Amino acid sequence: NKPYSARELNHDRKIFNYRISRARSIVENVFGILAARFIIFNTEINFSLKKIDYVIAECCALHNDLRKTTSQQYSLSFNSLEN
Repeated sequence: NKPYSARELNHDRKIFNYRISRARSIVENVFGILAARFIIFNTEINFSLKKIDYVIAECCALHNDLRKTTSQQYSLSFNSLEN
């Protein structure tokens, strides 16, 4: 959903809708990447908002560090741990 409907649009609102739509898409992609790497994002997180902010920031930092230090081909999956 976009904040401004088609009948409310002027040039500035079109730009705003576009930018907020892109931002939402990026956030959704980031959480998809984090959920693929960290199991905590696959369930409801029952922490305070402050702690959730910290967990997300730390997982992002850890993800970035792992990308720098591990091979792009390496991807840990829970299926591989079971075998």
